[in-house]
Amino acid sequence: MFQGEENGQPTYYFRGSVNNNYVLFAGFYWRIIRINSNGSIRMIYNGTTSSATGTETQLENGKTQRFSIDYNTYDDNAYVGYKYGSTKQSQGEAGYKATHTNTADSGIKKYIDGWYTNTLLKATNNGKDVAGYIDTEAGFCGDRTPYEYDNVGATSKPDKTKYGTEKAKTRYGAYVRTYKSPRKPTFDCPENNDLYTVGSAKTGNGALTNPIGLITADEVNFAGERDTDNKSYWLYTGANYWTMSPFSFDGNNARVFYVTSGGHLSADNVNDTWGVHPVINLKADAKIEFQDPDGENKGTTSNPYIVQ
Repeated sequence: MFQGEENGQPTYYFRGSVNNNYVLFAGFYWRIIRINSNGSIRMIYNGTTSSATGTETQLENGKTQRFSIDYNTYDDNAYVGYKYGSTKQSQGEAGYKATHTNTADSGIKKYIDGWYTNTLLKATNNGKDVAGYIDTEAGFCGDRTPYEYDNVGATSKPDKTKYGTEKAKTRYGAYVRTYKSPRKPTFDCPENNDLYTVGSAKTGNGALTNPIGLITADEVNFAGERDTDNKSYWLYTGANYWTMSPFSFDGNNARVFYVTSGGHLSADNVNDTWGVHPVINLKADAKIEFQDPDGENKGTTSNPYIVQ
């Protein structure tokens, strides 16, 4: 594991060719992304079997999921949001705030909420309710910090008065941190309004119904993603799946980062369909053991961590 920083506190994350971060929880297999700064354990869904590369929740049913609500909702900056506000607002910071008020659910949020309620919460873990294990303080960052679309660089400054609303061509924060050398991924969420948390949380926007989200492009960066196909780091699955990090609005299409079937980051229009790997956070005091405490290969597919 590597050490990073989140909100001035240490966070510990898995990076590279990792095969010892498998967890069996509530009858599903997960992989540990990192230990959050509050001590909770962030995990990404890996499927119903101990496959090394996992399966997306939708692909198990022969389906994939659009990020936006329906085929036509992608022609405004608003639609890069996991949640979003009014569309076609006038320019200026007031318009930016209206665009990114967290009132409407994206299609992918609706799907994940449904999976959480109808699948995950209906499972049990050692005969106990699943909800009791899940941390409700750690959030999920969908960074919508707006930058100039053309000629944006690593030292560019965000500007809410010109970008991020209506048809204004815009790059978003994760794009700058990923594609402008040097890469500068972060575990921090620049805007509190973009840190999706449930209403009872002490931080974030309080806009979530359920404490579940998606991985960020920054977390994919930290895990070992690079510009070309990469099958040697642990987030490679051989299939395409969404992150929750906005990429850009090009004047016509809202675009969000996804992890490609080759294992690197790219972006696509929110009306396209890719797989879904939900992310949850286990409470810091969750008791974790190994499936076979006396066995070898601990934390691997053959002997995963077990949440007691």
